[in-house]
Formats: sequence, C-alpha cells, structure tokens
Amino acid sequence: MKKIKFLILPLLFILVSCGGGSNQVSSNNIDLTYVYGSLKTSDYIETQSAKDFGIRYILAATYENGSPLFVTGFVDYAGNYEINLKRGKTYSFVLFDKNLQPVAYVRRGDKNAVFLNGKTVKIDILLIDSNSDGKFDTGMPEIKDDEKAQLRKDERFSYDRNFNQKPDLLETDKNKNKQFDGIEDRNKDGYPDTMEDNNTNNIPDVLEEKEKEKKHKKERKKDKDKKKKDDDDDHDDEEEEEDD
Repeated sequence: MKKIKFLILPLLFILVSCGGGSNQVSSNNIDLTYVYGSLKTSDYIETQSAKDFGIRYILAATYENGSPLFVTGFVDYAGNYEINLKRGKTYSFVLFDKNLQPVAYVRRGDKNAVFLNGKTVKIDILLIDSNSDGKFDTGMPEIKDDEKAQLRKDERFSYDRNFNQKPDLLETDKNKNKQFDGIEDRNKDGYPDTMEDNNTNNIPDVLEEKEKEKKHKKERKKDKDKKKKDDDDDHDDEEEEEDD
C-alpha cells in the first residue's frame, strides 16, 4: 500500500440556525469554524485540474472525549472545497478520491495537524509529488492568519501501531465491517455519511448527533443525580422517624 501523507484543507460554511425542539440542535449550540480554500499544484504541473488528479473529498479528523470524530467536505472539479468544523479543536486533514481512497495527508515538516480558532479560516493546499512517481502524495497547507489557525504536531494523528505506513486513525472501524468509518457510505446514497446534512442547515449531521448525545448524557446524569438526592432524602426521613 502506498504511504499516505496527511493534508490540511479548508472549507466554506455559512451558519444557519435550525428550528427549536427537544431533539434538534442549532448552530447556536455548536461553536463552528467555516474552513475553505483551494488545492494548488506546483508550477511544472500547474496545467492539471482537480479533475485530472481525481480528488473529490477532504476529511477532517479530530478527537472528542477520547473518541475519533470525522467530518467530510466535497472538493469540486476546480479544486475548491469548504467544510464546517467544531471550533477550538485540532484536526488532521486527508484528501480522498472519488473511490473513497486516501490520496494525501496534509503536513508541513513535522506539523501534521491544525488548530482552528477562528470563525472563518482560509487554508489553501499545495499538492506535491514528494517521491517523484508522478502522483500527488502530500499537501502543504498555506494558512493566511495564524491567529485563526495554527499548525501543530500531534502524535494522535500519526500513531501506526501495526507498522503498515497508515495512521491508526485512518483504520478506525467501530462497526467491524472492514471499512474506514470516516469515509464510508453505509446508506449507499453515493456520498460519505460524514458529509451528509439531511436537514440542510449547513451543519454536518455527525456534529449534530454528537451534540444530541452530549445533551442526552447531561440529562441522564441530571436525572440520576436527582434520583440519588431523592433517595438520600427519603433515607434521612426514615432515620428521623426511627429516632422519634
């Protein structure tokens, strides 16, 4: 298998609130960064288009509460892309082709991730053929404002415990179907599940699902704490009656 290089890519995002309701999440509940940019090539291959090198998706990978979180954006034929991500987190970016196969891993030197701190961030990606085999295999990020986005070295995105030259993160397979969770199309609609936005509110469904899970977890904890308090109060009342 060809070694994957990680790429950092930006995406466009317009914040639009969705309606109220106990089971809905709005952009006001999620602090988002709209990342956007374009893929570029070096001078000697500048005539090639995004269609020629076949890149169709950009995947942003991060961690939340110790578990991987993936969001995917579309790359058009001109090489432009946009994606909405949770603000204040560190991401690794990977480019995939139309067959959902990884093409490049974004990095600059030993910096293999980017911390997003702005509401809107532009990151262009320079595609490079580092081993001179005629194929792009790495992407160098060009960040316009380091107050909004900062390159970082993060070992979580480079662990390769089975030494197959592919980061463990890109082999996440929680459902054990032998497909990488971050880019698979389980509902067979032709698009990666991690880029879907079924309620068309410009917030990736995977982020809304995470917020719903957090909300329900807080509610369950609140109910559990209330039940414990009520049980403790009942126990105290029983002890007082026994004392009487």
